[in-house]
Amino acid sequence: MRRIPVFKALTETERSSLTQRSSKLFTLSSLYGASNALLSNHRDQDLGEQIEIAVKYWSCVCENMPDWDLVLKRKVSAAEIRRDHVHCYAVTLAGIGKLGSSLLSIYEEGWEQRLTALRQIDWQKSNPEWEGRIMHGGQIGKSRGNVEAMSVYLKKAFNLPLTSEEEHLEKQRR
Repeated sequence: MRRIPVFKALTETERSSLTQRSSKLFTLSSLYGASNALLSNHRDQDLGEQIEIAVKYWSCVCENMPDWDLVLKRKVSAAEIRRDHVHCYAVTLAGIGKLGSSLLSIYEEGWEQRLTALRQIDWQKSNPEWEGRIMHGGQIGKSRGNVEAMSVYLKKAFNLPLTSEEEHLEKQRR
């Protein structure tokens, strides 16, 4: 977290939730969970290698999330971004982490350029794709099912193959 400017400046490290007026976008626990999802296929590597993978991946993600940079540069408040967008919530970060796990296993080389697809996603809460996937009645949920649904959405957006379980989950959602 400390090696990634967006995370260093915009992560709440003392509380597990954010107040409505917080100047932070993320919690340490949400980044921890998302990084665990990212590194699920790298458990056999030593901690230093895992850290390098995580730093490289999350740095590339941050480069493709312009809203996060706007908050970092104080051009928009964190509260506004959290109010109107889903990309800074734990469920989304975990989905992005799972996406990274898939990208890294499928594309050992060139996965970084593929992350530009994050810029094409409509992250606004008003996007109807989120309802029934990570939102229910306009409220964001963080259940395991919500994380899986976000992961499936992202894998589809990145044209990555779905597992049979993920295909089944997506069919049930329709």
